Amino acid sequence: MMTEMKNGGTIEIATVGNEGVLGIPAFLGIDVAVARGITQVSGEARRMSAKDFKEAAQNDELFDTILRRYTHALLMQIALSGGCNSLHSVQERYARWLLMMHGRMNVDVFAFTQEFLSRMLGVSRARVNIVTGALEKAGRIKHSRNQITVLDWKVLEASSCDCYRIIKEEFSRVLV
Repeated sequence: MMTEMKNGGTIEIATVGNEGVLGIPAFLGIDVAVARGITQVSGEARRMSAKDFKEAAQNDELFDTILRRYTHALLMQIALSGGCNSLHSVQERYARWLLMMHGRMNVDVFAFTQEFLSRMLGVSRARVNIVTGALEKAGRIKHSRNQITVLDWKVLEASSCDCYRIIKEEFSRVLV
């Protein structure tokens, strides 16, 4: 999920993967979403109309409970992203972002352009290039044209801010 500012700047505010759903505003009775959902990687997804989504939540107690718990975790992730995006270094956020993607995809190789990463992180391509080089020099990732390979997830986690651990633990706690 990303937000786009009036000046055209963008930044990711939440990562939704196989654990979640887009459409929480509809679940909450809101007809318009303020964040934009984009697909970052290939995979499978299911789609349903907002009307059917609302009806399913109203008629299925378990689905409603899961959506409420997921909404809590998603709101926590969005709130943490606000602080993280303004207070943590680009390198910490870059590492957190890769870790979040790994948690949803469970792969070691990502096909991302620096332009795409700059939009997700809300920084210039030049800044992404510098941070990519630093992470590569430190042995955390390997970078080639439009491809990032994570060499050691534990070591990369040490480069991330605490936001990754907090988000991961909260999602694990509430989405049992």
